[in-house]
Amino acid sequence: MKKISTVLAINISKEAKDQRPVEVIAYGLEIILNLGTQLAVLSILSYLLGIFPTVMISVIVAVIFRTFSGGTHLSSFSSCTMVSLISFISIGYMAAKIAINTEVLMALYLINFLLLAKWAPYSPKRKYSKNKRRAIKQICIALLLVAFCTSFYLPIQEPYIIALALGLTWQTISITPWGVNLIAKADNLLKERGEKNV
Repeated sequence: MKKISTVLAINISKEAKDQRPVEVIAYGLEIILNLGTQLAVLSILSYLLGIFPTVMISVIVAVIFRTFSGGTHLSSFSSCTMVSLISFISIGYMAAKIAINTEVLMALYLINFLLLAKWAPYSPKRKYSKNKRRAIKQICIALLLVAFCTSFYLPIQEPYIIALALGLTWQTISITPWGVNLIAKADNLLKERGEKNV
């Protein structure tokens, strides 16, 4: 993917006479191509498994929350794709096949609230000022309230409600120390297997 984005960046830079460094253009293209590939693979696989709506809902919710709550990154595109596939296909399957009663759903939202209030936002490479951190935390909690109201007060099918709640919960867990540690272990495991297959 990096080679493809570099070739495209060189061509774009020449054709558009863009003054920005090729590396900058290539980096942006690589992100777009990676996200597009991940979304395409997720869409195809979830469609074949018959869980496309629940998977897409969980992905959209997680992406929106991640924009504000932050999150850890994996070391390679392949690792990121694999973890995303396993996570969201699992969430989509559970949402489509498993029923959750009102008490459990409310407990999930309460847990999310406590975790967001404690750990949001998470950004290991960026330090926020106290006021900025408080503002982002408030946005995260406001989004959580929107999700809560959507789940309990709008006429939405139960699998979609569960997909929303589980997508949110996965993203929230990923910003906690335990979630960050779990993702790091998964990243190391995938990296080791990749090196063995080379």
